[in-house]
Amino acid sequence: MLKKRLSPSVIEVIKNDRLLGLSIPQLVEKYSIPKTTIWHHVHDVELPEDIRREILSKQGGSLKRKLNRILEAEIKASTLLRGKDRELVVAVSMLYWAEGHKKSFVFTNTDDLMLRLYIKFLFEVLVVSKEDCRILIRTADPITPDAAINYWSNALDLPKSTFKVNHDNIQNRTKTQFGICRIMVVKSNYYHKIMLSLVKQVQSSLLPL
Repeated sequence: MLKKRLSPSVIEVIKNDRLLGLSIPQLVEKYSIPKTTIWHHVHDVELPEDIRREILSKQGGSLKRKLNRILEAEIKASTLLRGKDRELVVAVSMLYWAEGHKKSFVFTNTDDLMLRLYIKFLFEVLVVSKEDCRILIRTADPITPDAAINYWSNALDLPKSTFKVNHDNIQNRTKTQFGICRIMVVKSNYYHKIMLSLVKQVQSSLLPL
């Protein structure tokens, strides 16, 4: 299917907004047009010096905030590794190193003891609230969704409302009795930075260069 071309009038409006100081992400959000398309039409727009500096300052501010959050996470991780829960922190860091998702704050397993340890870390160390936990159970026949939810709700001591089930006999084939459990946390970007920093610091302490 051919992509629909933007009309000359729309392109002109987009270029005018660019001249007024809108960044490419702002233009993408405003017009719901792919970033590559926006860039194609505005990359050669000659901006006045003051507008160009304003856009660059916004980009720099965003990068600075990101770097500050990474630094905060590194400091938090270092503090946790020196704290009273060090044993639990190191144990879960090793588990996440092996089993955790590297691009988002997600931990998946079938071992109830391992998952209970991870949940303990979330609630007692990171102080995540139960309301912010989201658990997806992946099942296939002969596992029934109700049996899976009952089991994992009891095993992890979480309300049934926390759980959802994805039942798929093709994608979720498993030999486990109660399915594969995937633990997620809402608004978890900062938690994920802490976890990745914990893993990195534990790695460095065990395997110094």
